[in-house]
Amino acid sequence: KHNVYVLPYRFMNEVSRPTTNPVSNEDAQKEYNYVRSKHNLLVPPSDGLITVAMPLYNHEKFVGKAIEAVLAQTDQNFELLICDDASTDKSAEVVAGYKDSRIHYFNSDKNEGQMPSVNKLLKMSKGDFFISCSSDDVIDPTLFSKLREEFVKDPFLEHVASQNDFIDE
Repeated sequence: KHNVYVLPYRFMNEVSRPTTNPVSNEDAQKEYNYVRSKHNLLVPPSDGLITVAMPLYNHEKFVGKAIEAVLAQTDQNFELLICDDASTDKSAEVVAGYKDSRIHYFNSDKNEGQMPSVNKLLKMSKGDFFISCSSDDVIDPTLFSKLREEFVKDPFLEHVASQNDFIDE
């Protein structure tokens, strides 16, 4: 259903004909297989660190359960980055009660919103994988393991997600 174009920079040393012409899917697959036979395919690792970004704003009632849900994961290869977006309640005190070297707490001077907080944490991330988890969320203890399994099955995946179940207070 689609025209396939082989880009010159990718195959310029491998194809003897001009590469700006459309090729059939079968021809494109043959060329792809030829290039793969000449060049080692680097498979991305799937056992790396998971960064969990937790934006926090006035969730002193919920953030403890959110942290505990992360700490209870069956896959323990993670860091938890928490960005307190200038909370006015006792959220900071709740977070301070958790003594785990994988938890890193950052406090903003002014409230900027959830996505700016997530973006700040993304910049600080050391992980190979990135998950955003709100400070009023609880997650299944096998979530990280299940997500990682999908990357093991197909290491070229760029994104894996799960279903959300909405709960009240």
